[in-house]
Amino acid sequence: MPRKVVLVAETVMDGVGKHVVDIIEHLNKSEFDLHVIHGTTRMDYRFEAALEKWSGNGVAFYSVSSLQREIRPASDWKAFRQITGLIQAIEPDVVHCHSSKAGVIGRLAAKRCGVSKIYYTPHAYSMQSQERQTVKRLIYQWIERILAKTATTMTFNVSEGERAFALEMKLGDPQHFKVIYNGIDRQFCPGKKAGYRSAFDIPENAFVIGCVSRLYYQKNPLEFLEIAEKLCTVSESFYFIWVGTGEMAEIVQSRTSDAGLNNHVFFAGHQTDVDGYLASFDVFLSTARYEGLPYTLVEAMRAGLPVVATDVIGNNEVVADGVTGFLYEPGVVSDAALHIAKLFEDSALREKQGNAAEQRFVMYFTIDRMIESIESMYR
Repeated sequence: MPRKVVLVAETVMDGVGKHVVDIIEHLNKSEFDLHVIHGTTRMDYRFEAALEKWSGNGVAFYSVSSLQREIRPASDWKAFRQITGLIQAIEPDVVHCHSSKAGVIGRLAAKRCGVSKIYYTPHAYSMQSQERQTVKRLIYQWIERILAKTATTMTFNVSEGERAFALEMKLGDPQHFKVIYNGIDRQFCPGKKAGYRSAFDIPENAFVIGCVSRLYYQKNPLEFLEIAEKLCTVSESFYFIWVGTGEMAEIVQSRTSDAGLNNHVFFAGHQTDVDGYLASFDVFLSTARYEGLPYTLVEAMRAGLPVVATDVIGNNEVVADGVTGFLYEPGVVSDAALHIAKLFEDSALREKQGNAAEQRFVMYFTIDRMIESIESMYR
């Protein structure tokens, strides 16, 4: 008889959404009876496609509109009651909660229902974004400590750095944390490089630095612009493309105009053909302030791209500094620019690091490895 597994996720978009969709797509349906409880305000095309494909075809979906990102006591209480009712009706063997809001409400509901195995994947702790011991950070830390001890069988961290951070914050005992790297399919579908460059009138012999991410605080697009400005004053050969949208779109585009970079920095908006854009890049650049373990860097490595990224948790486990790309201290844009300039000037180094990146992807970050680890814990 298949083991019943419930996934709980408030957001089903971007990295968290991709992770949930990958479980939906690849989990062994003959061994596991899968149920997905999800919010409705943050969904993307991947999850909508999975919903259409699998609903009534081996996976049960339950939308909970009160499960939202913002802290709203009335909505949160309603979400807790709804999720508790769903878990009671499903009677699962395993509940697996994703990210902070579902991590709190989902784990409490599962505990209330007496579920024997309650797992949690934070996808980067919210405390990672706060360098100082603020009241908000202390509250989050206290909540995570209580839930880790009372309502969590085990936490799945997506990187060793995230696990080390949890232990540093004293969120639980070492044996209650297990690292399971994010993984993706081996297949890379590049499309036509020329088509993506010509859409922005970028010359074919130009050097393109790209990023695929949401335009919001965590990803730090303003630092991306600072690096672009520094390099574009050195050479006309540098071009930049950011694929993705978000709440900082207006301010970022305004800053681009103010800096006179409209002919060298382009914003592609939301796109579904990420591989096609990656094929048009020469270097991938991540300016993120903090991460769990970013899918976009793994996708860049699969595409054979050297990566220049901030030296933060997650990034520094994907990128082998000096081997598959370069790491730089967040905020030190001069170092980032120097690394990119070095790759621009040395095509042999660029090819060598790109090949090493592809090999590192195959070694550590395939979907097969990720699903095998998750299934073994569900058993």
